[in-house]
Amino acid sequence: MGSGYLLNTLASVFLGGTSVYGGTGTVFGTFVASFIINTINPGIVSVGLTGYWTQVIYGGIIVISVSLQALLRRRLG
Repeated sequence: MGSGYLLNTLASVFLGGTSVYGGTGTVFGTFVASFIINTINPGIVSVGLTGYWTQVIYGGIIVISVSLQALLRRRLG
């Protein structure tokens, strides 16, 4: 039923600060990130981009979030 929302869910979780490596992250961070992701979606549609570009943007958010987490983990750890 919710297979179309998997990319949105992953983008929200990683943008919210949950680490790919586990052990960190908060429910509040994921909630705020979910709000941000759901605010971006109408903006993408209003610009006139198709569903393909929506997935590309969400994928970019995931890549950037995971990359920043990895960089911060190396510098702090």
